[in-house]
Amino acid sequence: MQKQKQHHFRRLFPLFLFIVILLIFTNFLLFLQIDTNRKSFKHQLCILFPFKNRWEIAQITIPKLSNFLKFQQISTPKFIIINQTDNFPF
Repeated sequence: MQKQKQHHFRRLFPLFLFIVILLIFTNFLLFLQIDTNRKSFKHQLCILFPFKNRWEIAQITIPKLSNFLKFQQISTPKFIIINQTDNFPF
């Protein structure tokens, strides 16, 4: 009985070994894919632009600031304009 189990194990060992190697290889490929995705990640710049009763100044300043950032090779900056309508200071 014991010899039969050993013989059965010897027959299945190459299959187990193949499965383990296949799992390790697929895990390695997934790791490479995740690593390359991290390298292609780009940062984004977001600028908060607070103003109070100065909409005309914001309309002039934001395009100039956008051109300056493009010249500095900062792609697609995001501007968030915050308008304060009450009489309190910022």
